Amino acid sequence: AQAYETGRTETRSVTLADGSRMQIDRGSRVSVSGGGSPVIEIAQGAANFAVRHDPSRVLMVRAGGYEVRDLGTTFDVVSARGRVAVTVAEGMVSVTPVGGTPSDATTLHAGQSLDITPDKQIAERRKVDPARVSDWTDGRLDYDGAPLPLVAADIARYADSPLTVDASAANLRFSGVLTIGDGSRLVDQLQAVLPIRVRRVAGVVHLGTAGGR
Repeated sequence: AQAYETGRTETRSVTLADGSRMQIDRGSRVSVSGGGSPVIEIAQGAANFAVRHDPSRVLMVRAGGYEVRDLGTTFDVVSARGRVAVTVAEGMVSVTPVGGTPSDATTLHAGQSLDITPDKQIAERRKVDPARVSDWTDGRLDYDGAPLPLVAADIARYADSPLTVDASAANLRFSGVLTIGDGSRLVDQLQAVLPIRVRRVAGVVHLGTAGGR
């Protein structure tokens, strides 16, 4: 397998053996195997895939205990702290737990996103603007009603400190655009529009609500 790792300030573009393109986000660890039918493992971070349509070959992405199979499409996969998010810009993908059966599959079409919590108990399907999928490649993070833990997991790829979301703020949702820059101002941008309290303890950033725990 070929391994790729990006730092906090770099992205990387890779052409796969089948001609598909993979754009790896900052702070990510990704491995590729499988030759003509690539198998990508995202251990941490995010990647965008632009896949050539070929019914005889299926590109598969593994992340957080789930497998994403493309059907000729453009899509994002994010894996962070056990949380998995799959977002489709074009075409269609199938998302299945590793070892699952076809009946366990969730099909996503263009303009849909699936967010899976670390305990695998909640898989939330959301509508998204297909034109804004992979905005991170242009230095922006774009959200529409995204759970705060998902936003925090994204920010953690760019910030220089680990982030945690306290139970008091776990149900908050964020809609808006964050400018990535060097990553140092992302939490401040979030705090400017959400009713959250930011605490920094021993190098860890905690996001909570006033008076919350």
